[in-house]
Amino acid sequence: MRSATEKISSYASLCLLGSFLEMLVPKPVPFFRIGLANIPIMLAISTLDFKDYFILLMLKAVASSYISGTIFTYFFLISFLQSMVSGLVMYFLGRTQKKRISYYGISLSGAFSGTIVQIYTASLYMGKGMLMLLAPFLLSSFVFALVTAYLAGSFSWIEIREEDLQQTRQASPKDILVVSGALFSVLLVQMLDDSAILFALFCILLLLLPVYKRRIKLMPYLTLFLVSLFSNLIIKRGMVVASIFGFEITSDSLAIAIERALKLSATVALSLIYSKMMRAPGLIGKTLSKFFFLEYSLQNTKGSLKERISSVLSRPYEEIGEMQIKAGVIKSMAPLAICASCFIYSLLR
Repeated sequence: MRSATEKISSYASLCLLGSFLEMLVPKPVPFFRIGLANIPIMLAISTLDFKDYFILLMLKAVASSYISGTIFTYFFLISFLQSMVSGLVMYFLGRTQKKRISYYGISLSGAFSGTIVQIYTASLYMGKGMLMLLAPFLLSSFVFALVTAYLAGSFSWIEIREEDLQQTRQASPKDILVVSGALFSVLLVQMLDDSAILFALFCILLLLLPVYKRRIKLMPYLTLFLVSLFSNLIIKRGMVVASIFGFEITSDSLAIAIERALKLSATVALSLIYSKMMRAPGLIGKTLSKFFFLEYSLQNTKGSLKERISSVLSRPYEEIGEMQIKAGVIKSMAPLAICASCFIYSLLR
């Protein structure tokens, strides 16, 4: 019989595979989710008890943010709350109404509850204008939830193999140093209130990404900037500085939108850097190892997408190392030093 750890890490690695496939699809806003990662969550409802299922939900949120590089950003909070709320709603319905509700009902309930949490949580930081996106997001969630439910029914026969991977490891002093540096860096960015300095810091961090084996992708930052503008310009603050097709742009709202977009962009770049230096211990490390094997196998398997997924999931897991880079103390603390320098400069101006 498989241990609870093996079950949880196997389901979580499948969640990461769903998140990986979602990253290949352009999204209107950075925190938007299609819902492919919910397929293993729905399959786990009938096989895991509540404690293990709860751990799976937390592991899914943390590991997916680790993979995407957003674990030290506000988007992690949005993703975490969305995963927990939608997962608990699906578990409650799946357990209490299992004779009356199908995968379609479970998927729809999870999608709607998750979308509401996403939009309202995002509006707390990005602006009340985000609430105007609730209706179109609910509509898109309805469509994607139906697709997710169909796929869950199609792949419900798959047996997740039990294979031991590498031994779990404890967090090392270097890992603690990386996390501390990331948290202090994000805090310093949030304390900056000069848009010019924030823009300079963002550009520096962007140029540092290749040094830490991260690709520079400008489209997510552009999308983030446009969403921030939309969310904050809806609320009129200050003098009218321009009018576009009858829509008035006020000075204070524009300044707030730019500042929030730059802060979010800088923290995303920081998170991408620091998450690349971390080595996840324990259950997270086991989950990531399984996911990296699934991702590698999927990319090196031929056939249709369904055939490739079925082939990958029917193989035993193989032991592989965690994807990481060796970062010394200087390399780990460099982003923190840059953020601290910008903060001190802003105080001296």
